[in-house]
Amino acid sequence: MTTVRRVVLVVGLYVIGAVLMLPVLEGVRGLLLLPERFIALARWFLVGGLPVAALVAWRYPHLGADGDTPD
Repeated sequence: MTTVRRVVLVVGLYVIGAVLMLPVLEGVRGLLLLPERFIALARWFLVGGLPVAALVAWRYPHLGADGDTPD
């Protein structure tokens, strides 16, 4: 798998996971009676983590394949 395809795959899966996680966090916020700021912070961390995930996928394209680890 080329590096570009790997980065696109990781970014796509990250976005799907983030979209699925937001309703779960809303439910947790309601159960634990957390302030609205909790959801705002969660969104900021999810948005901030996207470039990190993309950079890791770009820098280590074989990470996770066949049990490889970064050097």
